[in-house]
Amino acid sequence: MVKLSAPAAEPASPVAVSGGHRQVEGHLAATGMTATLLRPYAFMQKLLQNAPAIARGVLIGAMREAPCNYVDVRDIADVAAETLLRPGLAGATYTLTGPQAFSHPELARLLSELTGRPVRLPPGDFHSHLLSTAQMPPWLADHVVEIQQLAIARAESTNGTIETALGRPARALRAFIHERLHTSAPTA
Repeated sequence: MVKLSAPAAEPASPVAVSGGHRQVEGHLAATGMTATLLRPYAFMQKLLQNAPAIARGVLIGAMREAPCNYVDVRDIADVAAETLLRPGLAGATYTLTGPQAFSHPELARLLSELTGRPVRLPPGDFHSHLLSTAQMPPWLADHVVEIQQLAIARAESTNGTIETALGRPARALRAFIHERLHTSAPTA
């Protein structure tokens, strides 16, 4: 069994949704079956939800200067498959990261460089933006802000888990963005 979990699924997690992951992990442990837990950070593909704002030159978020570790969902899927195919990898907990963590100012600079257009970080309340512009229900806006603020509450560093499991480096955010700018094919 491979369970896609969260990077902060322990009891002291500051993220409410982590409680659900923790309960599932506990249930799996109680069954006695071999369960592999994958704990990725932010999905690169989630940045695609910001594409309309980025196209207008705006990157909106709540992480400020905190580095966020983006991981490509294709790498997560590859690690999941590998843990099912290679018994020596099964039954462990793997925190999955990309090769580099980015703060929002760093991400805005990267997006500016790759798009050839300035991308700025507007002042203002991210939560209000999610409610008004993105038209999210309040519970979802609360969750999105909470997840992003996890990067503030807990420093996110990179690791070599993907490279160790797959024998190749994790996909880089720069390459992901470049790929999305130059193809219309889906990446996930």
